[in-house]
Amino acid sequence: MFPISITQKHQAILWMLLANFLTVSVNTIAKSFGTDFPPFQMVFFYNLFGLLWLLPFIKREDCHVRSPRNKLFFLRSVLEFAGFASVFFALEYIPLPTQASLGFTSPIFSAILAIWLLKEQNSLARWISLVVGFAGVLVVTQPWNNNIDAHAWMVIFSSLCFAGCGICIRKLASSEKPLRITFYMLVITSVISLPFALLDWHPLHLGHIPLLLLMGAMVTLAQTAVSQALHKGEVTLVLPFTFAGLIWASLYGWLIFDQTVGVWTYVGAAMILSASIYVARHTPKEDTEAVEIASVAG
Repeated sequence: MFPISITQKHQAILWMLLANFLTVSVNTIAKSFGTDFPPFQMVFFYNLFGLLWLLPFIKREDCHVRSPRNKLFFLRSVLEFAGFASVFFALEYIPLPTQASLGFTSPIFSAILAIWLLKEQNSLARWISLVVGFAGVLVVTQPWNNNIDAHAWMVIFSSLCFAGCGICIRKLASSEKPLRITFYMLVITSVISLPFALLDWHPLHLGHIPLLLLMGAMVTLAQTAVSQALHKGEVTLVLPFTFAGLIWASLYGWLIFDQTVGVWTYVGAAMILSASIYVARHTPKEDTEAVEIASVAG
């Protein structure tokens, strides 16, 4: 048996591949529930069961959860709630690969928000890459065929929300530990989503518990995987491997839901991801974490 040496760059890639697998798996579980739970109730369960798995880490790390930045935590949680509610609603109607393809727009929205909110300088080449990215969206949705699905635009809206989350996290990371950031997101989003979930609450049966627990574990592990990937490698190294999410989504869609998509979905996804990679490569180093977090949030 020969020892296998894995470089830090390879570890970063493996962590990002794991994060994308877990993210797509969570969306697959949410989609598998179908009409069992409305979208708002799924958002509540997503955060509640994720929180259950996170609590032991909070206790082990002796992480103090008090923070003076409650307004920013609240804003991030509102954006998370809106983003995940949109995704879970759309997943009832569109194939998983379509959702994954349009999800690649988050880094593009992050770049636009960085220009607008953070006053980041931009170049003509980056503007061209943003245009290419949104052209990819048109290739995926194909509005010229009059078959555009309004639910696809809900996914795009969720990408905008997750991009905003990335900007919030970038600001929070200057003074807050990653564990505290995740804890606040899960707690506050659970509280925000509960009243909406109660408006159309569907009964929870024992048969639902195993999948919900699995989903919660994946939520927590995905957060850890993203953190590890960012710690061990640059965003420009790991971002191209988010394309694996489309592969997982295609496999899940085919095996579980008997769903397939046309070749233009993959062409559009490649355009969007290429634009995202270019944006990441030409983003100031201090902003790359926001770009990467946005790219895997949904």
